Amino acid sequence: MSNVVVMASGVCAGDLIYAFTYEAAMPAGDTKDFIESMSPIGGGFEIRGFDNKPFSPGLSFSMSVHFDLFSDEVTYVTPDNLLLAAGDDVEKRDMLVIPVLVHSDYHFTLLRDEPSAVPYLGVAVGGYWVDVETDLHEVKEDCSSWHFGMGPEAGVMIPVSPKALLILGARYNYIFNSDHPGQQYFTLSLGAVYNP
Repeated sequence: MSNVVVMASGVCAGDLIYAFTYEAAMPAGDTKDFIESMSPIGGGFEIRGFDNKPFSPGLSFSMSVHFDLFSDEVTYVTPDNLLLAAGDDVEKRDMLVIPVLVHSDYHFTLLRDEPSAVPYLGVAVGGYWVDVETDLHEVKEDCSSWHFGMGPEAGVMIPVSPKALLILGARYNYIFNSDHPGQQYFTLSLGAVYNP
C-alpha cells in the first residue's frame, strides 16, 4: 500500500521526521528600516513527511525576537523657540514574530540511498503573528496582528546516524501587509532531526 500525504489539514501519513532548530534572523527590506540588528534569539520545531520521495510536505512553528536601540540627539523647544533641553534620546524597538507555516520541499537525494548529505529547495507559506513595540520616553506603542506570508527556503540535512541528522537551512520571509505593515527578514537555522 502506498503512503498517502494529506497537506490540506497539515496531517502527514507516512514516515515523519522531527526537526528542532536554533534560529537567527537578519532584517531586510522594510524591517531593516525599523530594526537594523541581527536577532540571535529564535527557535523552531518542524514535522516533515519523508517517505523517500523527492517532494515532502511539512508543518513548522517558530519564533524570532528582534530588538534594537536608537540614540539620537534631540532638542526640546517651546512654541516661542526657547531651548528647554538638549541631549540623547533613546528609542527601544522590539518585534516578536511567530510563523506557522506549511512547507513543500524538493530533496535532491533520498535517505534510502544512504547519502552523505540531503540538500533541499522549497517554499513555505502560512500565517505570521507579528507584535511590534516602540518605547520612547516611557511612551509605548504596541501593535500586533496576523499576516499572510511566504518565502523560499534552502538547506541541507546531514545524516549522523540511522535515526539522527543535522539540519542547516535558510529562508527569506516575506510578510504581506494586513492591519499593520508587512515585514521582511532572513532566517538562518541550525538543528537536529529525529528520524524514528
